[in-house]
Amino acid sequence: MTKYFNFFFWVQIFLIFSSILFLPTYEIYRELFFVAILIAVLTDSIAYYSGKKLGKIKIFPKTSPNKTLEGLICGNLITTLLLTFIIVSRPTFFDLNYLLLILIVWVSSLAAILGDYLQSRFKRIQNIKDSGKILPGHGGISDRLDSHLTTLPVFFGLLEFFKL
Repeated sequence: MTKYFNFFFWVQIFLIFSSILFLPTYEIYRELFFVAILIAVLTDSIAYYSGKKLGKIKIFPKTSPNKTLEGLICGNLITTLLLTFIIVSRPTFFDLNYLLLILIVWVSSLAAILGDYLQSRFKRIQNIKDSGKILPGHGGISDRLDSHLTTLPVFFGLLEFFKL
């Protein structure tokens, strides 16, 4: 079973690095890449801590028993508000409709949550608790990258879709 999981880990690494390579080398795209990474990291962190403090309603009790509705909502909304504030405070960063900006960050944050869920689901199917031993207590490196794997293509896909 671990052979399949190791393969999945390397597929994740490949997809993330290929996302980086296909970005044009303009400064704005590098900044946007870090915005997308920040969306994934903030969503994961805020959802985790707010779920621990406020969480009561389990949303995926069999697949991911520690994930709560409260954590999901806080992670998504607070990330959307923080990133929107950061981006708006840099007027040269984006020149777009603020509602569109909020939509892109909000949907990208939801994609981070989806990536986290898919990783948990994959581990449950394989009967694996952690995806590796390098980061004990965090589920392994693959668990740290799961939300990035969905956030990056969604974020850049939305930017491309709206021609930004």
